[in-house]
Amino acid sequence: MKKLEESIIQILKDLKMTETQAKIYVYLCKVGKATAEQIAEGTGIYPTAVREALIEMYNAGFIKREKKGGFGFGRRPYIYSAVPPVELVKKLASELQQKLSKLLMLQFPEKMELKPPLLPVKITIESIEKEKRREEKEIEY
Repeated sequence: MKKLEESIIQILKDLKMTETQAKIYVYLCKVGKATAEQIAEGTGIYPTAVREALIEMYNAGFIKREKKGGFGFGRRPYIYSAVPPVELVKKLASELQQKLSKLLMLQFPEKMELKPPLLPVKITIESIEKEKRREEKEIEY
């Protein structure tokens, strides 16, 4: 499992995240929800670095946060969770699609209009369930 986590962290780094962000994302996928303190303890990353990364990740839409419930005085910490991997993949694919479409403008600058439904590069994400259903239908016939 450690090797799988390391390869996922590398993939996330290749796509857009820092190593700290990638480690936090993988950790949150494993545990579900955690406070910044729990994340620091679970990942071995300094608390200050964790808090900075969490802010960046929240602003980028990689994670969600909610206030921890409770009563009394004092500040209630946030509880963080990772957006589901399929949502992250769709978000990153959309951003990559836009960038690749702009790159193609070098070849055809006068013919390209970058409007969302008509981008020259289209990345399609299909869920595993859809793929399984398609395979099952093909077997039935």
